[in-house]
Amino acid sequence: MAHAYASVRRVEQRIPKGWRHLRQSLFDAIGNGAGTIVWIDLEPSAADGDLSYHYRWTTNAVEYLEYVQARVQLWHQSFDQRKAQEIHLVSYNNWLIQTGRWSPNN
Repeated sequence: MAHAYASVRRVEQRIPKGWRHLRQSLFDAIGNGAGTIVWIDLEPSAADGDLSYHYRWTTNAVEYLEYVQARVQLWHQSFDQRKAQEIHLVSYNNWLIQTGRWSPNN
């Protein structure tokens, strides 16, 4: 996980400005999906929290990562710079809300 997270850090300067949340969104999605145990090597304080797991969050994470992959591919295939800038990527938390998978009121 640390390797995948580091890969995102290396390309942050190339992604559209509206995608600056990508690193945090991936961190949130993977952390929710696999549980905080996967981040202990990056953030030792994660061991102090709740290490519970629920399959629903894994499903949410997988579907968000598929969404991200599709958007990144679309952006990568956009040869026109202006068109590439028009491709939006919703943050993980907003995606959860927009898809009805989570509500801040729950």
